[in-house]
Amino acid sequence: MRISALIVSILCLAACGRSPQPLYYALDADRETGGGSEEASIAPAEHVRGRVVLSAVFLPAYLDRDEIVTRRAEAARVDIAEYRLWAEPLDKAVPRVLEETMRPVLRENYLELLWPERSTDADAAVEVKILRFDAVPGGEAVLAARWRIVNKEGKHFAAGLFAQAESVGSAYEDIAGGMRLLAGEFGRKLGQEAVAAIEYRDRERKVFFRSAKRKSVSTD
Repeated sequence: MRISALIVSILCLAACGRSPQPLYYALDADRETGGGSEEASIAPAEHVRGRVVLSAVFLPAYLDRDEIVTRRAEAARVDIAEYRLWAEPLDKAVPRVLEETMRPVLRENYLELLWPERSTDADAAVEVKILRFDAVPGGEAVLAARWRIVNKEGKHFAAGLFAQAESVGSAYEDIAGGMRLLAGEFGRKLGQEAVAAIEYRDRERKVFFRSAKRKSVSTD
């Protein structure tokens, strides 16, 4: 009996000494916010009236980690979940989700989203600086970011602040889901702003050519 009890005690101690298995969560584009296949989001070349690139996405240092970061509701304190990890680093996942949700918006307006490697071919470049991207368990997930759009010459097209919250549960599945929705909404917003920037460019071109034509006629 003593030997059996000793064996049971050893097994219990061994079980207690094991580290919990890490769980991984993906930050994917949500289909409801416009994420879809890349092939379905490419406008025919003959109809493309402009090209856009997501040239840079900067994340705050506190998100430069694999662990999911959450906040306390009552203070600025953050918690780092040792065994709740992102399946992909956020500095890769966030730009990917933004691109996937920008593409359908751009395609509807006959614009093409280029890879960053082709940024020199873009008519408009979108730059993003994430200020906050986390959640309070059982409260809200929050995404706050500054963005700006410039043309080939670096001339300022537009800029703004995106700040949105999504109610989430206390489970990490809920937190990841809320953050996914926010990233998708932000991607759609960036797509809409890029469309507006290209439309502004087109209007400016029309005004310029009309003015040049009038000057030419008056000279003749």
